Amino acid sequence: MQFMSQAMGIADCILLAVLPIGAITTVVSAIRVAGPTSLKSFIGRARENLSAAEVEVMSSTSDEVCELWNGHSVVRCPGSADIYQFICLLPRGSKLESFSAMQTTIRCEELSTVIKRETDIFVVVDNSDNSSPNLLLNCHDRVSRGEIYFYAAFGVILQVGALIYFGIITYNPPVKGEFFLKDGKRIVGYAFPCAAAGTILLFIGLFICAWVVEDSTTETCYEAPNHQLFVVWLQKDHTVNDQVFKPYAIYPAGERKYITMSRRNINRPGRDEESGQRLAPTTLFGSLIALIGFVSQFIGMRGLNWTASVVQLVATLIVTGFRAIVRRGLNKPPVRTPLLSNTELDWFSLTFGNL
Repeated sequence: MQFMSQAMGIADCILLAVLPIGAITTVVSAIRVAGPTSLKSFIGRARENLSAAEVEVMSSTSDEVCELWNGHSVVRCPGSADIYQFICLLPRGSKLESFSAMQTTIRCEELSTVIKRETDIFVVVDNSDNSSPNLLLNCHDRVSRGEIYFYAAFGVILQVGALIYFGIITYNPPVKGEFFLKDGKRIVGYAFPCAAAGTILLFIGLFICAWVVEDSTTETCYEAPNHQLFVVWLQKDHTVNDQVFKPYAIYPAGERKYITMSRRNINRPGRDEESGQRLAPTTLFGSLIALIGFVSQFIGMRGLNWTASVVQLVATLIVTGFRAIVRRGLNKPPVRTPLLSNTELDWFSLTFGNL
């Protein structure tokens, strides 16, 4: 679910669906986010609030889900947080130390309107909605989309190679009758078709489920071609969902290339209640395809020689490593400074030039 919660494109969905671990978890996650009521009831989630699924499997924040620093790492919690995002815009090529306090303008308005201006230095408090800021998407540099596409393509190649190996040990005359037997007998005829068809159906079904979760949120990236971009989050001393969070200043180590904001686009306040059901048919179709593929692959793998399972396992471990590499930024915590309660803005004003 950690990989799924950070998915922001087709390549992420492919990398999640190919050679998966936790296939049933992926299906259940899609049902929790956008499945029809009948499927939610089937998995025991008929009365679950969408915010519970948003906390675990979605990248967005809202007025019901927030991201906070608990003293050890950034965590996602249900509830509304007392944390504020300050986006600092400096003219390109300038240094913060060269500006005086009189030259700094603090504005509370939408970032999309301020980021296009070319002059002055701004500290922007974005007020486009009441959602909590996205710390996890902005506290570290994400890998490039090209790198994710590379790993996704390599994973597909590994899976295709495994299927070719299954076919060789099943149908190639020099090897099928001597070396690659099943319990001392030749491999049964249904084994390879079931394994191949099941693997393909499982990939398609999981890709659809991953896409459903990814499509349930909308990510907006703000770039500032005329400015240097810095961001600071001031977290106040407060309690969220019976958890106590101390006051901190949290910020990335260095300039940001862009600011990403993720918001859910289903079941948002003020929207039609049926907006959350637009993905229900797709979720139902993807879940059925994935489950059929899962069962078919299991039956087929049982009929193949034991080396087929080993090859599939090794390929799965390799792709699992790829997923960990793609999300390596999650291992790097942001820079944080503990603060005294009710002095957060004072600290920000006094240390603004040193961020």
